[in-house]
Amino acid sequence: MPLSSVFAQTQGGSGSIYFSFNVDTAFVQFGINKTTIQKVANNDTLVVKNGFYHLHLSYPTNEDVYLTLNVLKDSLYEVSHEFDLNKNSIDLNSKNASIRYLIGGDLVALSDSNTKIKLEDSTIGEEFAIIDLEKNSAQKLSFQNPEYFSKHFQVSQDESVIFKEHYFHSENQSVTFLEFIPSISQFKRKEYVKTGLILGSLIASTSFFLKFQNKFSDKKAEYLSIRKQYLNADTESQALLLGDLMTEKAEKLKPHNLRRNLSLLGVLAVLGFDVYDKIRYKQKVSPPDQKKFELLLEPNFEQYISIGATLKL
Repeated sequence: MPLSSVFAQTQGGSGSIYFSFNVDTAFVQFGINKTTIQKVANNDTLVVKNGFYHLHLSYPTNEDVYLTLNVLKDSLYEVSHEFDLNKNSIDLNSKNASIRYLIGGDLVALSDSNTKIKLEDSTIGEEFAIIDLEKNSAQKLSFQNPEYFSKHFQVSQDESVIFKEHYFHSENQSVTFLEFIPSISQFKRKEYVKTGLILGSLIASTSFFLKFQNKFSDKKAEYLSIRKQYLNADTESQALLLGDLMTEKAEKLKPHNLRRNLSLLGVLAVLGFDVYDKIRYKQKVSPPDQKKFELLLEPNFEQYISIGATLKL
């Protein structure tokens, strides 16, 4: 029910609700599906349309207290509640109407630097955004970073504030199939010189390996052919001749095998450097700093933090 129609006298009649709390200010959520949240001081009286109400009494460090109230015309009702002031943690992920009111939105989107946050293709912030979601409908939330592929989520309004996070630099980031290809990660990071060096080295070392592998295979085939003849020799003189030839082929096979192995080591070295560079880059980029987002929210909760409460994200 819209705020303007709830807290106003109408021709249909109205009643009054008197609120008594053990804190200076609390919050009252009216409704379940179509909700409004009102900041209410201790000993405040609200004038509302007569009707049946679902109420949630809310305070940042406490769980909401649910009750119902049937407000009749020209009647006064008292709602009294004592919150537990020994609780001193504000859980930003809890189902708490006062937290939604103080944050100022239904969803907090968090990401790393240089990331645009979009709702239905409209940019609403960079790195950090607070969003009001439409009721009863899913919307597309997008994180777009120029160095990575975009990430999309479907979000809809919930009873609690939604914290949707996506860090492109996170170690838990999902890796696409293309990123397993050498030099792709460097290309996506716009390190074009390094991309060219890795790709060129890989092509050259692979070409040499295939060339030397083919020559080795040919020489090995010749050696195996002579060896087969040696094993099937009919006379001792033929065996001696084939034995000398086999030894000669075996000696000639060694340099081809060495060149093949060295070229293979070159391929492995390039692949190893590519993997090392990916790992080094991930370690170089600092992990997401959750605390800085808490600091952005702290001004909204300054009154409660000053009396000893702490924010929990």
